[in-house]
Amino acid sequence: GAHLARALDPQRVVRGRRLDAVHFDPRQQIRPRHRVFEQRTRKQLPIVGIHPVLGERLAYALDDKTVLRAYAGITYANPGAELQGGGNVAALGWAAQPEYSSIDGGVTPAFNWNDGFPAEGLQIVASLPNLDPTLANGTAVHWIHPQDNKWTTSNNFGFGIEREVGWNLLLKGDYVGKLGRHYRLNWERNEVPPGIFRLGPVINQPISSPEGMATGVPVPYMGFTGSVRQASRPYPQYTGVNLRGAHGGITSYHAANISAQKRFGGGLSFLLAYTLSKNIATGRGYGVFGAPGVSHEGYGGGRVRFITPYDRTHNMALTWTWQLPFGRGQRWGADASTLFNHFIGRWRVMGWHNYMSGDPIDLGARVNRTGRGLGGGVSHGGYDPNGSQKNTLNVDAFAPENRVIAFADTRQLPDIRKFGYSTENLSILKDFQVTEGVRLEFGTEIFNIFNRAQFYSPRYSLADPSAFGRYRNTALARIIQFRLRIAW
Repeated sequence: GAHLARALDPQRVVRGRRLDAVHFDPRQQIRPRHRVFEQRTRKQLPIVGIHPVLGERLAYALDDKTVLRAYAGITYANPGAELQGGGNVAALGWAAQPEYSSIDGGVTPAFNWNDGFPAEGLQIVASLPNLDPTLANGTAVHWIHPQDNKWTTSNNFGFGIEREVGWNLLLKGDYVGKLGRHYRLNWERNEVPPGIFRLGPVINQPISSPEGMATGVPVPYMGFTGSVRQASRPYPQYTGVNLRGAHGGITSYHAANISAQKRFGGGLSFLLAYTLSKNIATGRGYGVFGAPGVSHEGYGGGRVRFITPYDRTHNMALTWTWQLPFGRGQRWGADASTLFNHFIGRWRVMGWHNYMSGDPIDLGARVNRTGRGLGGGVSHGGYDPNGSQKNTLNVDAFAPENRVIAFADTRQLPDIRKFGYSTENLSILKDFQVTEGVRLEFGTEIFNIFNRAQFYSPRYSLADPSAFGRYRNTALARIIQFRLRIAW
């Protein structure tokens, strides 16, 4: 560990800043030793297995119509073979691979085996290990965090209440939470300090130039010849310091679920559910800093949180089924003949409908905001991608040039989303009882029965302002299918 730390962390550092040492201790190997148990209404079940999961569920009946429920659990995931076999361990100064090739495409050999391997190549190998702390200067290196062997954890918890209010109506309200910790995350540790960008294009000048010295940025060490930008980095001897496979990512999901289930007479029932949720993660956003004539610098990793791409704040679902009251034993046609009953009896109609808000907009590039309104004044209901109002975003709200802006202004727009998702589906089923043990089922499914246009894949390119925010594709057009099934 000490030798590897020296290879990763040269003595020529800035203002006492050093990379942490890397330690490898086989005695710290993690083994699953957690017990799984479950508790229901004051009764503890016996141990059912050995697995890296710990959890408990509770239920308490306030009366014969009201039940309180709660649960909590932790799931552990093996961090994997992060360091197995040395695949992700830097070998700076500990390995060499001298190579020789013909200078004329093989007409003359690189060297003659009768003369042995070239002496200078053997000398390179013989000189290992090379513990020169400046060996990796001017290159990008990886930093392996001492705690990278932590297991990824998922903390699941929730509570709710369930009550039957009469008339065969069941109401439920739940809170659902899920916190993820120690997810794998790669991010840069050698970021340029944000304040440097306020100096403008001069940060690209050599630190030894008159312009560079006028900025007041100190020369980090004797012999440094880089730019003002490079000199301002925490580790200016390196072009980059990346946390390779670091387990520093987090996720959080919080949701409130409300549902109502009703059973009517005559074979009709429905279930209505609504979810209000938010899903946040780290590592993908960018805090953008810039000035006229200066390229962007992205700030991500564990310091920037963002709404996950699949987050939908509002989600409502309605499902229902109706056993049509026709045929023997039903309200109408109870005395129908056997032949007539084959046609009018055993019909079912089912529907399932989904309505969701849109997912977040990711511009896919680091752009700046001008302060103007984001929306294009276009709604989903009247949207025409070929009409005069085809742009769902205001292109004047963004600028391709760099400016000095606040931290965490990310490429993801926090206050506007894509179009939502709505669809209604219907299924009609008919059963034929051929014999006592043979049943024939005929069905028709209609997906997106109202043929709603589900727009997706909008274009967000400042290089084409006329199409900025224009949706290019639609999905899930109306589909009608028939099926036949024999059960025996």
